[in-house]
This record gives sequence, C-alpha cells and structure tokens, in this order.
Amino acid sequence: MAKKIQNIPQEGSIPNEPPGERPLVEIRTYSIAAADGRLEELNSYPFETYGTCPVVGDTILTRDYIRGGTTPYVVRKRYFVDEGSRYTGWALVLQEVDPTGQPLQVWEEWNEATEFWNDVADEERAELYDEFVQQLRKRIEDTKKPPRKPRKK
Repeated sequence: MAKKIQNIPQEGSIPNEPPGERPLVEIRTYSIAAADGRLEELNSYPFETYGTCPVVGDTILTRDYIRGGTTPYVVRKRYFVDEGSRYTGWALVLQEVDPTGQPLQVWEEWNEATEFWNDVADEERAELYDEFVQQLRKRIEDTKKPPRKPRKK
C-alpha cells in the first residue's frame, strides 16, 4: 500500500472549518497501483487547497518526499462522492507519468520562481522592519527631550 501523504496545510490557506474538524468538501487522490491496478489513497485536502477540482487530463505535480523532486500524476477519472450526510467531495484517480521533460521543467521553473518571490518578500519585510525600528528610535528620542515651555505673552 502506498504511503499516504500527510495533510499539511498550505501556506496562506484559510480552512473553512475549525481546527480538528473534517472539511465539508474535500478532494481525495488515489493512485493506480502499477502491479495490480488497485487504488491506493495518496492524500486528502480541503477543496480550497486546489481552488477548483482538477479535471480529467490535468497533471498534478506533487513533492516526492521519499525520492525527492516531484512525482507527476495525470487525472484519469474523477468521481463526486456524496456521503449522504453533510460531507461531500471529489475522488480523483491519478496515474503516475514520466517526470522527465515538461513536468520536470515546470517543477524546476516553479521552484525557482518561488525562491525568487520568497527573496523579494524577505527583502520587503526587512525594509519594513528597518523602517519600524527607525520610527521607534525617533519616538524614544522625542520622549527624552524636555517638554517645551509655553511662550509668554
């Protein structure tokens, strides 16, 4: 059985349920085992993680924590599952595809861009921090000055 990928919250995502609650709408992914064609669950995320439900033919690139790099999967089927209670979701049947070529290039370009934008954000935070410290120092200096004497008429 494939190892299920942990449901790690995505940075900047806002869950629609309180912590510890199951999402009302989720997307679960299953891989097709090469040996016997059985389905093995890969992961389960709140719908909001994807923004929309991937369609048949879409390629999903996921970080491969075991081998490093990425593992690309193509969506072969999708099923809407209504559990009959308040929970619903999409089950995506994925098939692993060759990571070389365009999937690998997209992964590398994506990560380079992420690194670039993270650096830009770090620089902006550092600039804001420096500006804040300067303003704070100015306020401290201003409070050390003796109060002005009122003018005589």
